[in-house]
Amino acid sequence: WELPDGTLKTLKGNPGSDEPLFFFNLGDWVPPYDFPENEVVYTFYYWYCSDIVSKAAKVLGRDDNASKYAEKAESIRAAFHRRFYKPMEKTYGKYGANVYALAMGVPEYYREDVVKTLRDEIMVEASGHVITGMVGSRFLYEVLSDNGLEDVAASIITKKDFPSIGLMLENGATTLWEQYDGDNSRNHPVHGAGLTWFQKGLCGIDTDPEAPGFRHFTVKPRLPSSFSSASYSTVTPYGKVSSNVTRAADGLQLEIRVPVGCTATVTLPSGTVEERGQGTWTFTDKVAE
Repeated sequence: WELPDGTLKTLKGNPGSDEPLFFFNLGDWVPPYDFPENEVVYTFYYWYCSDIVSKAAKVLGRDDNASKYAEKAESIRAAFHRRFYKPMEKTYGKYGANVYALAMGVPEYYREDVVKTLRDEIMVEASGHVITGMVGSRFLYEVLSDNGLEDVAASIITKKDFPSIGLMLENGATTLWEQYDGDNSRNHPVHGAGLTWFQKGLCGIDTDPEAPGFRHFTVKPRLPSSFSSASYSTVTPYGKVSSNVTRAADGLQLEIRVPVGCTATVTLPSGTVEERGQGTWTFTDKVAE
């Protein structure tokens, strides 16, 4: 239920019982170290669902509901920041709490502090390993990339010891495990939810809600310094979309493919923005990242 401060709490139990049941009150799940505060996760998803409903209502032409749920989402966001941010510690908490906050949008005047705290938690405290369970990992890699920490995301995804997806592969996994140590399910694909980062972060391809189906899309590659190249392609209703990024000595080379009748907005690491129509296009960004 919603608390007076605008955040969310749940204490669900079996019918007829006043005692909360752990498995009815999960926040994140199977984190490698420990759980973030449950109310952080509940409140984030309260905001996330309100934001989705607002956007869906807009698409459906329900402007009244779009405005209503946009206001609700903003109210929840403000409540989240008031309740959970600890200014003296420059954090919303550990084990993914800062990931949720940054995914939601942190006030600009202390965003850099939160980014630094998150970086230190991963690179110093966790030695460059994943810190989130399967729920937080959905946002982890993209949040890192969106905040200039693509090298941190690269560190996490290339690890081969505990905890990591690489450890699963080193032990012969052909599907993702539920837990990083191999306990429970051996076919639990939720950890793969964050791997949209390959598309959106590394190769930079993202859809435009105002022009669905890739009628218009954006390309903003963020290749970590430890990666020499990355490529991504997908088939759309209009044809194939692709992005191939290669690191050169003095910057990056990017080749994109725009289907017939479509357009793309390309943002290079230097900040240069280019608009392109159908065809195959190559860009050389001479400014190093």
